[in-house]
Amino acid sequence: MVSITPCAVARAVAESPEALACLAAALAPYLDTISTDSTYLTIPEAAEWLRCKRQRVDDLLSSRRLTRYKEGARTLVLRAEVEALPTAMTQRRASDTRVTPSGQVPMDRRFKG
Repeated sequence: MVSITPCAVARAVAESPEALACLAAALAPYLDTISTDSTYLTIPEAAEWLRCKRQRVDDLLSSRRLTRYKEGARTLVLRAEVEALPTAMTQRRASDTRVTPSGQVPMDRRFKG
């Protein structure tokens, strides 16, 4: 595997616009890791889509915010539930009276030790 820095990519694209097309062609096989054809995602695929760790998806399954579907030893989740999750989390946070619009807990509700 070749390691390329973002600065090297930016420099190559600035020097030669064709470099971007070459880079896209080289990365295409790696970008197709999550199939959009399936109705279900595996836990690692769901974690990748949500940009979180696998443990977070396991926590969402345990708290029943995602539905677990078993296929043999594999655990699957509905793609639609995973895609709707960030919106649902944002709406829930907005309706939470313990959080101000800036996302901070009001001073009178903080733990006083």
